[in-house]
Amino acid sequence: MKRFLLFAGGVYYASGGFGDFIGDFQTPEDARDKLAEWIGTGSDISYLWAHIYDAETMTMVYEL
Repeated sequence: MKRFLLFAGGVYYASGGFGDFIGDFQTPEDARDKLAEWIGTGSDISYLWAHIYDAETMTMVYEL
C-alpha cells in the first residue's frame, strides 16, 4: 500500500472506515490530482468531502 490514502464521499457523513476508501497514492499531490479529475468528469460520482491520510506520520494532510 502506498503512503497517502484518499477517502471521500458523496454525502456529508462518512460511511465509515474503508467504506469511503478511494485509493492509495505516492504523494498527496497525486491523490488531489485524482480527486480533481474525478470531480471534473461530470460523472454520477459526486464527492462532497475528502480526506488524505499520511499512513507514515498517521496524520490527515488534506481536507476538502
